Amino acid sequence: MDQKQIAALIDGCLRYMRATRLPEPLPTNRSEYAEWREKASMPPIVDDDAEDAWFEVSRLADEEPGVGWQLLIDLAARCKEKDECAQIAAGPLTTFLRTHRNEFSSQIEEELRRSAGFRTAYEWLQ
Repeated sequence: MDQKQIAALIDGCLRYMRATRLPEPLPTNRSEYAEWREKASMPPIVDDDAEDAWFEVSRLADEEPGVGWQLLIDLAARCKEKDECAQIAAGPLTTFLRTHRNEFSSQIEEELRRSAGFRTAYEWLQ
């Protein structure tokens, strides 16, 4: 996978995460909830490329751990919000760790020291 393909997957994942996250702030009363629910019940604007990128990163995290690891590092580095880190944790990071945690333990430890985005994503799993 070349750098252009990696960049396209990362950009797609970021678009997917930003399009699918919960509202901020979360509704705290019936009125706010009703407003959010009204918006949520509208047909979503689907970005098929972004959705495909998200699921491709999850697939690569499972089936091609070397590529998947690099994508996770790059994706975590580009996260700007804790919610984005949480989505990585709940999705491709969990997939990766379930299968490849032992094989990549030293790289994981290094990335936890080096990258705030990766550390934040990882902490969501604790």
